[in-house]
Amino acid sequence: MHPDMKFIFNQHFDFALEYPWLVDGMETEGLFSASSWGSAYLQPWNDPWWWGPQYDKARKLHDWYGIPIIVAEYADPWSGRAYQLHDAIANQGFVPYITNDSWNITGRALWTDPNW
Repeated sequence: MHPDMKFIFNQHFDFALEYPWLVDGMETEGLFSASSWGSAYLQPWNDPWWWGPQYDKARKLHDWYGIPIIVAEYADPWSGRAYQLHDAIANQGFVPYITNDSWNITGRALWTDPNW
């Protein structure tokens, strides 16, 4: 009934890997800040317990099925940290979105600078 409807899932990597034809995009949060594993900051693959496996699943969805991976991170969009996160995410071929934890400001994303 709605052939133009798109489905973007939030961190349902296992579902998406099982049924990739049903997934138009995947969103995840905090993947590159990896706050629970210090050496995984900007390099989530360095965390063997949580962020590394999440990154591996995101990588598979992106590489095997061409599914866009949207990575939301929380930092002041004009800060140096936001630039680091943005570049690290974009360098992996994922779609960065850096905003505050309330999502109530325009964030930094691909080809988008905050407008404030």
